[in-house]
Amino acid sequence: AAHGDLYIGGSKETEIVIPDGVAEIGDYAFAGFNTLKSVTLSESIKSIGKGAFYGAGALKAIYCNSLENWLGISFGDKLATPMTYGADLYIDGELLTEAVIPEGITSINDSAFAN
Repeated sequence: AAHGDLYIGGSKETEIVIPDGVAEIGDYAFAGFNTLKSVTLSESIKSIGKGAFYGAGALKAIYCNSLENWLGISFGDKLATPMTYGADLYIDGELLTEAVIPEGITSINDSAFAN
């Protein structure tokens, strides 16, 4: 795993936006990037791989467009959830402090509300 800063196209990135059309964040994709501060997930994300955010201790904000989308993500393990290090979860721009599970949701994936 990497340690430190994340560079994309030569630019240091502290905020990542996962673009529409990306369905999976692979195993250890952002592991060790300890200057990463926020991740915005597209609604197309369906799974986040094992250890994807391991060691990303500066991660403080996760943005998702809806609770339904968040609850539909499959997490590879407890180190896959971006909330491993205490990041806040924002749903449609609002900090999630209470959750009303939407009608039609029949299961909640492991680690959806970890930490």
